[in-house]
Amino acid sequence: MTNFAISQALIVIAFLFDLVSFQIKRRKYILICLTCASTLIGTHFILLNNLTAACLSFIAGTRFLVASFSKNKLWLYFFIIVTVLLFTYTYFRPLSLFALSASILASIASFQSNDKRLRLTMMLCT
Repeated sequence: MTNFAISQALIVIAFLFDLVSFQIKRRKYILICLTCASTLIGTHFILLNNLTAACLSFIAGTRFLVASFSKNKLWLYFFIIVTVLLFTYTYFRPLSLFALSASILASIASFQSNDKRLRLTMMLCT
């Protein structure tokens, strides 16, 4: 199998994890599904040689994992700062602002204590 074919299979599985995450009611399990999806998406981008997107995906996966164990807002600020620093370092064109906005919104969503607000906010950045 080629890297492209493997990457496409991974993205299909990641998409399924994303779909399942919107059906789950418990916050922790929503975030664990999103962790799995982000890790698969990051691997998908590595196989396609897109390291910036892979880094953003792995940061997202780490953020979801941390948020599944902690609601501490200091982690929220940490992940926003890391995302902005990565964005600043890898900025390519104005279209990149959409990825930055979605990442910041996903960070805010991750640290919501209410599972409904988490899902609704994630819908905006997905």
